[in-house]
Amino acid sequence: MLKQSFKSSRLIIIYVLTVVISGSILTWLSLNSIANFRELTEKRILEEEQAIVKKYAEQFADVLDSLGAKLDNNLTGKNFLSFKDFQKEENSIYKNCFIINQKGDYINPLYPLNIPALNSVSNNILFQKAIQKAELLEFADTDIKSAKMQYMNALKFSRTKSDSAFVYNGIARILNKQGETEEATLKYAEIITGFGSTTNDFGFSYANIAMSQILKNVDLAEGNILPVIKSYVLNLNNNKILIANNTKSILKEIRKFLKDPENLEIREIKSLLSNIELVIQDLERFDPFVQEFIKNNQERNHIIKGGFDLVNPADSVKSFMLLKRFNNFNYGFIIGLDTVDHLIRNKGITDGNRFSYNTKLIAETSISRNSNSYAIEREFSPFFKEKKLQVGIKDKDKVNDYLYKRKLAIVSGLILLLTAMIIGLYTMVKDVYRKREIEKLRTDFVSNVTHELKTPLTSINMFAESILLDRARSDKQIKKYANVIVKESEKLKRSINNILEFSRNENKKISYNLNDTNLVFLVRDVLEEMNYWLELNKFKVKFIYQENCIVKADSEALKQVFSNLISNAIKYADDSKLLHIKIYKKSNKVFAEVQDTGIGIPKEKQKYIFDKFYRVKGPKNSYISGTGLGLKVSKDIITSHGGNIYVESQLNKGTKFTIELNT
Repeated sequence: MLKQSFKSSRLIIIYVLTVVISGSILTWLSLNSIANFRELTEKRILEEEQAIVKKYAEQFADVLDSLGAKLDNNLTGKNFLSFKDFQKEENSIYKNCFIINQKGDYINPLYPLNIPALNSVSNNILFQKAIQKAELLEFADTDIKSAKMQYMNALKFSRTKSDSAFVYNGIARILNKQGETEEATLKYAEIITGFGSTTNDFGFSYANIAMSQILKNVDLAEGNILPVIKSYVLNLNNNKILIANNTKSILKEIRKFLKDPENLEIREIKSLLSNIELVIQDLERFDPFVQEFIKNNQERNHIIKGGFDLVNPADSVKSFMLLKRFNNFNYGFIIGLDTVDHLIRNKGITDGNRFSYNTKLIAETSISRNSNSYAIEREFSPFFKEKKLQVGIKDKDKVNDYLYKRKLAIVSGLILLLTAMIIGLYTMVKDVYRKREIEKLRTDFVSNVTHELKTPLTSINMFAESILLDRARSDKQIKKYANVIVKESEKLKRSINNILEFSRNENKKISYNLNDTNLVFLVRDVLEEMNYWLELNKFKVKFIYQENCIVKADSEALKQVFSNLISNAIKYADDSKLLHIKIYKKSNKVFAEVQDTGIGIPKEKQKYIFDKFYRVKGPKNSYISGTGLGLKVSKDIITSHGGNIYVESQLNKGTKFTIELNT
């Protein structure tokens, strides 16, 4: 064995030297042959990239003018006051539409700047007195019941929506204090439905207040609050609820509440939430520019066809706005830069070149070549000076292939040679390792078999000698010794059967006598045969089964499988000595589960347990003997019957083997 290892090591060294020397020579030849050709290729790439930037800039200007002309035609022809109407025609281009009056208040979406002026509590004296009394009862006297009655009385004197919303909010608050959470939620739902654009004296939307309170009722089930949340989100989308400063935080809390990703209604709500969040995001980015546009009354130099101004926030490469006054309204159309970029790239501006190129819009502050040395960044529009167009080779390997085409044969030969040598080296190392492992396994196998056969033979010899020498002085004791001899013989027989079965399998001489076999009866027979060992090791057995679990099988072979599994359960038992066996039918298959509560098998070693001679080694089983063939033989038998055997195990918790057989 040492001589063989020395020869293998020497061959490995020769292989390594060959790879290093041959690879170095061929690599030097390839690099030297293309040194001059690289410079010419790089110059050609730069010229093609500059031509692409020029085409892109021309197309970008044309697309902007085209969009402006189309928007002007739609506005003039149909006088759109709803973005939803507009989306029916142009939903693939325009992300959002802002419609703002001359005061700077948003009509679409509903986002007025002067919120407190929209709704204020009326000067109705009777209403005010009723409210004051109700609040006194609620907060000073803490007479909740009387306060609720007084709020309901105040509703009689309500003259405005703000008055009514104030009362509804008070009643809902009282219901919460009384612990009537569901009734309070229903009352808040009425506020969301009927008072979406109504605010209090401080400019807070009653609908937003109501939604915030509902989300605090965490004790309510998702199914109870979900319809209310959907109503709130729908009304936000339909411009029936004001977008306020706290709307974003409310939407964030709603997302936390929506937990079931498989619920279709929740998925619909999340989609609506995303729409609203995009609207709010656009409001935050574009509102300062919109307000400046509205305050600027003098004539502007329109830069886009159709009389539009272009608003371009410089924060990132996302979107821009085409903004125009028309019929006492200001229309701002949000257009994604990626959409315009897609329209341009569809025109084939990179076609007709030697190489394939990628184009990408980037912010000047985030310019990155992404390790691509064949890339340039240039301005593409006078309206987007803070943004750049990046043009780069789509696949650098294509350039390298082009550079090396004159030496393709040498490079290909180098790659093939190196690949073959590496594969040969890997195969050689693996073969040496495998032979060493097999040799070790065989040595361990001989030792284990000797011990496995010697142990029962020693017991048989000892008890037989006791009987022969008249050490057993009663018929009962003789019967006991004879029983031990029989059981040890059966154990010896199982070990020999495993070895014979393994030998037959290795020599491809397996043949089974298949008959209709009742698996329940078969397992019951095995348990009776193993009963001595189960009782000796104080095992508790739980056997659960369905009737008429019939399979086509060789009964003796299957007995050997179950004997091996039960024997392993006994061998590798821990303090809790339980054995669970379950047999049941499912579809056209019969399943048998053998589960113990023993020491278990480490997860990383479970894939090896059906290999020949393999035995899991650990501190808890170092003293346990075995041949390493039981599970290998068991799997071969089950596989030969057209079935499968699976293992599930947790360390220190036990192991479960599942056998699957066809009926």
